[in-house]
Amino acid sequence: MLREDISTIQEAFDYVTEKLVLQGERCMVDNYGSEFYYSCSYGDGNGGNCGIGKLLDPNDVTLMLYKGGVGDLYNEYPDKMPKVINSKNLPFLNELQWFHDSGGSDDRYKVLNTMMNEHKITINNGYAMAWVNLGTGETIYE
Repeated sequence: MLREDISTIQEAFDYVTEKLVLQGERCMVDNYGSEFYYSCSYGDGNGGNCGIGKLLDPNDVTLMLYKGGVGDLYNEYPDKMPKVINSKNLPFLNELQWFHDSGGSDDRYKVLNTMMNEHKITINNGYAMAWVNLGTGETIYE
């Protein structure tokens, strides 16, 4: 179901962080048959989604299998995007995507601080810090 009820970046942040924590891990797919070539995926076909993927229609295979950043996704399929995914919100949405993609707790914490400082996001529940704490010692994916 497309998340048309989410219209602000704060609502998107609250919703996505809750869903990521409930999911418990990043949504990664094997691109080349090797453990060294996993990358973020909007949807994995098994109910898992990245942060941005949580806002998209999970039944739209084209969106779920899309390879590329949220800006490219928006430019290619603007009619399939919920209202919160728009050109004005792309800087925040890139950070939200990075918040999911970052594997390490330190990286996630830095991205969270960026979202709070640059986009005036507030932490309204425990999910944001729970997602940070679910991170590993690793840094940066791919």
